[in-house]
Amino acid sequence: MELVPCYNSYALLGACLVAGLDSAEAFKMSFIIILEDECKGCQLCVPTCKFGLIRHTNNRVNKQGVFPVEFADPKGECNACMLCAIVCPDVAIRVYREVKRKEPVEKARESIDEIKAGVALSQEAEKEEH
Repeated sequence: MELVPCYNSYALLGACLVAGLDSAEAFKMSFIIILEDECKGCQLCVPTCKFGLIRHTNNRVNKQGVFPVEFADPKGECNACMLCAIVCPDVAIRVYREVKRKEPVEKARESIDEIKAGVALSQEAEKEEH
C-alpha cells in the first residue's frame, strides 16, 4: 500500500487506470488532515462534506485564538473528493488516499511505453500515406 497526496484527483485517477485498476479497487482508504494552526474557523468546509465528517470544535483553541474544525471518520466514509480542501481559503486541509496496487509499478511503466510506441508507429504510418 502506498499513501498518495491528492493534489489533482483526476491525474491520480488517470495514473491508477493506467496501472490497470478501476477507481473502486484503487482507493480503499481516504482521509484528510486539518492543519489546526492554519485554520481560522470559518467553517466553509463543514457543509461541503456530504458525509458530515468535518465539524466545528469548541473544546480547543489554535494559535490564532479561534476554534478550528476537526475531521472524524470512524466508519471510513471519506472518499477524498477534495471539496473541503477546495473551499478552504487558508489551504489548511490536506487530502490523502491509500492506493492499493494490483500490478507492480514496472508493469504499469511497460504498458505506458507500449502505448507510446503504438502512437509513434501510427504517426509514422500516417506520414507515409501522405
